Formats: sequence, structure tokens, C-alpha cells
Amino acid sequence: KGYLLSPNDLCLMENLKVLAKHGVTSFKIEGRLKRPAYVKATVESYRKIIDNNYTANFIKEQEQIAKVFTRGKYNTTAYLYDNFDIIDTKNPAHYGAKIGEVLSVEKFKDLFKITIKSDVSISEGDGLKFVGNSETSIGVGNVEVVNNNYVVYTKNSQIMVKDKVYKALDFEFERKLLSTTKRLPINAKFIANKNDYPVLELNFLDISIKSTGDTLLEQ
Repeated sequence: KGYLLSPNDLCLMENLKVLAKHGVTSFKIEGRLKRPAYVKATVESYRKIIDNNYTANFIKEQEQIAKVFTRGKYNTTAYLYDNFDIIDTKNPAHYGAKIGEVLSVEKFKDLFKITIKSDVSISEGDGLKFVGNSETSIGVGNVEVVNNNYVVYTKNSQIMVKDKVYKALDFEFERKLLSTTKRLPINAKFIANKNDYPVLELNFLDISIKSTGDTLLEQ
């Protein structure tokens, strides 16, 4: 019973070293039907692990990827080893990272005021998923902090006290991921001599650019 074709999140970051030792030279990162932020976060984590001689805080790296996509756990190795923990019958889609639970639900005008206990900050633009007797997702608008708890507002009437809260969208995290620009290393040479014009030379591979200022330099 359940979602019989919903696979757990494949995660082989802890196995990269042994795979490389046995001759694997290329690792495919899943990206089809995934959002750009997921591809960026996943490639970034695996690149970091490989560059660091296949060592890392694997739990932390999994938590970073979970911010953009996870059905709940990142420990499956699929068919590589004997533990074929492959199908997640309960979770068909992205859950995000679990961040807390609902402390109270109060009527507020034509909305519901939801108080959440969470050690993780909640900000405008985030997406939250509430899991209890039902599953409900909301986008976060105004956020208040009251007694170290987070208060959000929604028109959804299905959220209940003690519902588990997951952050399905970390708006600021994804904004930073997607605002990253690839930069290429450029050799720069700046020449400054008294009573002469300043010169800036930039070189990248076979491309060279030289710019001369139009003001003579003083002491």
C-alpha cells in the first residue's frame, strides 16, 4: 500500500571514496525534473567532498541538499549494497527539512494564527509543510517572533496543534544559490609610475586587454 513507485533519495556521498578507488571516474548528478536550486546544491556538495579527499560532515551536506529537495531521508544506496531500502511508500514528493511543531492555532479575523516552535528561523517567502492527520502546505507572508516562537498566518483551516512542521522552501538559501555567478580567474597587472599614465593589463588564456588612464599620476 502507498506510493509504490516513489523512491527514497539516492545518496552515495559517503561511498565516493571506495567507488573512486575501484575505478569510477564520473558521477552523474540527477537533475531531470528537478529545480535549478537542487542541481546547484547537490553538485556543490559532491564537488566539495571530492575536492576534500572524499571527506566531509556528511550529515551537514545532506541537510543542505534537503533544503531544496528530499522525501525524508538521504541514506539509501539503492542496489549498490545489500540493504535495498529503495521505496518510500509514504512520501511521494518534496518534504524539506523538519524544523519543529505547531504549538497553537487561533482564529484571527478571517485568518488562522499559527504559532510554531522551531530552532530554525522562518522568514517571509519560505514554504512550510504541516504534517499530522492531513498534509498542508503554505507560503509564508508576514512572520512574527513571540517568546522565541514563530507566528505565521494562513487561510488554511486544516493545520492542527502538534502537527510536524517542515521547511519545504528556504527562500533565502535558494536566492543565494541561484545568485551565484561563475567567475573565471584573471591575471591582473597594474602599473603606476609618478608623472606617467596608469596602465591596467588583464589576461585570461589567450585574451589580453590593456587600459591606459587619461590622467598623469602624482606622488
